Amino acid sequence: MADQDPLTKLELSKQQSENTITELPLSSTLADILEETGKKGKGGRRRHAPDVGVWSIRGIEFETRTAFEKAAERRGKTIGQYLNEDLRQYAQEQLKKGNQPPARQEDLRTEIDDLKSVVVRLAERTELDNQRDEELRIIREAIQQRPTSFREWLFGKK
Repeated sequence: MADQDPLTKLELSKQQSENTITELPLSSTLADILEETGKKGKGGRRRHAPDVGVWSIRGIEFETRTAFEKAAERRGKTIGQYLNEDLRQYAQEQLKKGNQPPARQEDLRTEIDDLKSVVVRLAERTELDNQRDEELRIIREAIQQRPTSFREWLFGKK
């Protein structure tokens, strides 16, 4: 490189300075930063988005955490994603059900008996409606056959 003429050296330095202006530096990943500093990471813990707050839950048993980890892994999600999507959906379904406790067999029998009595009352009303309809039909026919005048009533139709 010592035999390069001064014009070539000038062109190379100009080209290098233009490249540094147009090329944006790549953002460093956590692994790159740790490699540069010589520090170890936190056991594969993933970084969260800056707009997400940190939330910790105390009192979760080890078996429960393991079950969530396995369920999230099977779905190909992080634990946070699994909780945000799947567990939220389950919780919303539970909220839609209302505050009803699970039905016991006695409760189901009572509900069935109540429904039976409703059906019996509807059947009775239907029968009464049918009787009323028949009575109304008879009255309608009698009205249609009644005499149109007093004379017709006295002497009948001609």
